[in-house]
Amino acid sequence: MIEGYFEIQNCPATEIIDQISAALSPRYNVELLTSGEAVALTFYDSFDWRLFQAGYILQKTAPANGTQVSTLRLTRIAGSKASTDQQAELAPGDAPGFAEELPEGPLADTIAPLLEMRTLLPSDEGRGQRSEIAIRNEDQKIVARLTITQIEMTGVDEQTSLAQLHCRPIRGYPKPFRMLEKTIQQLAASSANDRNLLASSLFAAAGREIGNYQSKLELSLHPKMNARQALRHILLHLLDQMCVNAPGTRTAVDSEFLHDFRIAVRRSRSAIGQFKTIFPLTERQHFSQELRWLGQVTGPTRDADVYLLAFDDYCAMLPEGRRDDLLPLKRFLRERQRGEQRKLTRALNSKRYEKFVADWRNFLCDDETIWQEPSLTPIKQLAAKRIWRLYRAICRDGEAITEESPDEALHDIRKEGKKLRYLLQFFDQLYPPSTVKPLARTLRTLQNILGDFQDYHVQSVALRGFADEMAEKKKAPPETIMAMGLLIEVLAGLQTGSRARFDEAFAAFSGPATEDRFRKLCGKKKRGAP
Repeated sequence: MIEGYFEIQNCPATEIIDQISAALSPRYNVELLTSGEAVALTFYDSFDWRLFQAGYILQKTAPANGTQVSTLRLTRIAGSKASTDQQAELAPGDAPGFAEELPEGPLADTIAPLLEMRTLLPSDEGRGQRSEIAIRNEDQKIVARLTITQIEMTGVDEQTSLAQLHCRPIRGYPKPFRMLEKTIQQLAASSANDRNLLASSLFAAAGREIGNYQSKLELSLHPKMNARQALRHILLHLLDQMCVNAPGTRTAVDSEFLHDFRIAVRRSRSAIGQFKTIFPLTERQHFSQELRWLGQVTGPTRDADVYLLAFDDYCAMLPEGRRDDLLPLKRFLRERQRGEQRKLTRALNSKRYEKFVADWRNFLCDDETIWQEPSLTPIKQLAAKRIWRLYRAICRDGEAITEESPDEALHDIRKEGKKLRYLLQFFDQLYPPSTVKPLARTLRTLQNILGDFQDYHVQSVALRGFADEMAEKKKAPPETIMAMGLLIEVLAGLQTGSRARFDEAFAAFSGPATEDRFRKLCGKKKRGAP
């Protein structure tokens, strides 16, 4: 049996206990073990709500004096009933952050693959009083347990009392636990229950709305929009993503703030580049230059982040006895990352960045600015034209690839594929999902192979440069340089393997089935049609 989790509004703990006692009597007795213990509650999730999106809420409950062990509780909220799945203890004063910092056990095992490289951010703190209740049978044996935490929350219009209930089964006594759960469910239903109310309220107090951010594009386009209307909508959305990620990028809360910031920059550059004929020339050149600058000033920090995120994978590529030899490389990368982060922070704190954000938003929102004539063309028409042109260009370039082709040729295909992927992401709402999703999936398979191929090459070149610099500055013993050499050999082998997989993926992408889907998407005649 799994522990149950409920929230009940505007019902004092004493009244809840009385109603439970009446419902379970005479077969079971309700005993109040402790009451009035002052506790502090805090909820945690990543900036992009990875736990909530997966159906979980993570709560820390600590004695209000802060001198005792606190409890982390991971509650499953998906489905019709909430249930507590895992718990862990934290030392006094500790707070959860990155997954690897969590206490080892089932809770960390569940959170780690969801959180990945993101850190947990806290809600505001709620204060309340906790009561512990035992349910006893006629033999005075405890057959179920219940914890009630009463929180007083001050909202915009009124003060709300909220009781948080955790009911826990005792092995061998399923029936009283089910009766207890049923009683609480009835109480929760009668109190306009929202089992996320407490978490929502405390996150709101910290300036966050549950589920209000995700890196995936959430656009509202429709086929009747002209190109100007659609591009303004897309670019303003991307500017908002830059702005919302900028604070975390400046302070390096975790690496994904910078990652999402850069994606918004790249998507913006791509959108302007693909539809350059609709923008006023002077403004297009200026803002393209500013976006290129943002890509340049954020690139070195992101590169260092990528190497640090991949470090455990690097170690796993080496024989077990050689893995510790790479530790000086990790120290070197951290030092480099800190240096590049300082430069990045200065750039995002600069007047140039501040002016870019203001000017770019003003331009996009200004109805008086005269755009070029193609901006009045229906966006679906222009999008189809660009999608088809990119698809045919990738097919043409891919068909020219041979075993003797330079690495740069595959990299060029990858860059074109990225532009096509952005177009499909921008305009997927304009087309039936049954048409777009298979195309996106086939393109993603090809892009992943090309991405791996390019990444292995870039990382090999970078590691050679790091090894030379570390040797010159005496920051690594010979064992580390040798281990890095072994790693470069492994990466070269992986790059060769990626290239070997290109032909099959490209054949699927350029083959008749995919071409027919692109033709349908773009309003082209079927192959062989007159």
